[in-house]
Amino acid sequence: MRILICDDERNVLASLKSMTEDILKSHIPCGNIDIKTFDSAYDMFEYIEDAGKYVDAVILDIELNDIDGIEAANKIEKEYGYIKIIFCTGFIKYSEKVFQVNPLYCIYKPITRDRLEMAIKKLLYEIERGKKKYITVKSFKCVYHIKTESIIYAEINDRHINLYTEEGMIEAIENMDKLSSRLGSGFVRCHKSYIININKMKKMEQDKLVLEDGTVVAVSRRYKTKVKEAIAEVLM
Repeated sequence: MRILICDDERNVLASLKSMTEDILKSHIPCGNIDIKTFDSAYDMFEYIEDAGKYVDAVILDIELNDIDGIEAANKIEKEYGYIKIIFCTGFIKYSEKVFQVNPLYCIYKPITRDRLEMAIKKLLYEIERGKKKYITVKSFKCVYHIKTESIIYAEINDRHINLYTEEGMIEAIENMDKLSSRLGSGFVRCHKSYIININKMKKMEQDKLVLEDGTVVAVSRRYKTKVKEAIAEVLM
């Protein structure tokens, strides 16, 4: 977890860093926490642009000396869309301006631990939710970062798995049980050799499923109840 804090008041920076560290340690005690502070937006941008410096979120003061905080947030949103933005401000007059961008949260000064914790909790929730939207799998030649909703089904093929997506097929070096767990809700094991995306299913007939792309997948007796339960969940 890497968070950048940018505020031109040194005492606010120190306080924010200390509180953020404490809050994160209480929620992710075994996590790798890295918090950097900046009193200049330009120094912060230089850090972000440095190769390999993946950033999860920025806690950003709206009224900075070197650049307007809204302008800084716009730059982050356009160039680094994966970074979550948490605004902090002591001025109510900026309350409408913050929505010129898409901030995760806005905290009004003076910043208390309770207010900051609400923002951090929302950040952790969004990061966890985002993880579920993608999975990373290894193939024989490279690593793929795949949007889970694009996966149609997975099939065991000898010692690897054929992962069929809307973009094509990937031969993944993966364990079927682990893959099923990583994909989570919306996917169901229908046979020892198959996992399907319930949202890509067209219909169920006896002991088979017909998917939207026309693929017919077998449903074994062992997994039939789970398939029906998964379908019922989607329909609720």
